[in-house]
Amino acid sequence: MSGLAKEWGLNQGLYVVPDYLFGTDYESYIQDPRGKTKAFVYGQYAGDALSLITGAAELVSSGLVLVGGGLFSIGASPFTGGASLTVAPVAVGVTTVMATHGSTEIVSAANNMGGGHNWDPTLNGTGAGNSYKIVKNNKEANKLAKKNGNEGAEALKEEYVGRGNGTLFNMHIDTSTSEIILIKINDSSIKVSTGLFRLRRTKMSKIRISFGFMSEKLNFDEINNILGLKATRAKRKEDYPLPEYGTTEWVYSTSKDETLSLDDQFRKFLVIWEGKEDLINTISKKFEAQTFFSIVIEAPSMGGPEVVLYPDVVSFASSINAEIGFDLYIGE
Repeated sequence: MSGLAKEWGLNQGLYVVPDYLFGTDYESYIQDPRGKTKAFVYGQYAGDALSLITGAAELVSSGLVLVGGGLFSIGASPFTGGASLTVAPVAVGVTTVMATHGSTEIVSAANNMGGGHNWDPTLNGTGAGNSYKIVKNNKEANKLAKKNGNEGAEALKEEYVGRGNGTLFNMHIDTSTSEIILIKINDSSIKVSTGLFRLRRTKMSKIRISFGFMSEKLNFDEINNILGLKATRAKRKEDYPLPEYGTTEWVYSTSKDETLSLDDQFRKFLVIWEGKEDLINTISKKFEAQTFFSIVIEAPSMGGPEVVLYPDVVSFASSINAEIGFDLYIGE
């Protein structure tokens, strides 16, 4: 709507007098693509289209009034002794002004539309490198500022660009990092990094820890009895569609839980398995089995869990001679 209103006002000639009186060049500013979003430019095209419509309406209206004025002066003359003749020039004068303004408006709109409008390539994700999205309104800007510990948007901006200069900048979001960037309104090449970020709900990673034995000689029932646990998955090599690629494994897995830390999930695992080291080693020796951990991590594209193996976890894995493997999946 901002682009529409400003472009329509430009075609109406609303900025000519202020520019003349105050030495400004608002007309050039409106047509300057710097700092203009794609939505603003679409509004400009809509403003040009509206100007064509209103200009045409003025031309049509002026023609009808002129005919009416002429007919009125002729029809009224015998009864007024020609007094109505003084009315006709006024009507003609008004209609002339209307026609002139309407035609000027149409010419301006046609020229502007024909010349095209451009938006700032650093905005709306259309340029190379970083792209920026303007914070859409004051309410959203104030909300964003308060979440980052400021009283409001103006207070945040003045903290980085100085007192009294906040109104010269708009708040934008770097779409690749979510950082709040201040961009000067009439010169988008001037950008101020704040080191502050749009705070979103943290998307949690999901982690599942699996422990298992691998050997062609495994006896699943016997392992269940020794450990007092039932396997989550137990499968023999020959049960695979392509046995030459399969392995015989007995596997116990935790559920795949949302967490911010691998260690949190390992704590749940150790509650069940700590103290069973001797039993694990007995099974490994009896069935000539290799022990292993398989850790599956599903992480969002921005951020992920803390992945640290603390000494007690490493010590537990070492005591049962288990290798540790990681499968990492990065999502949206």
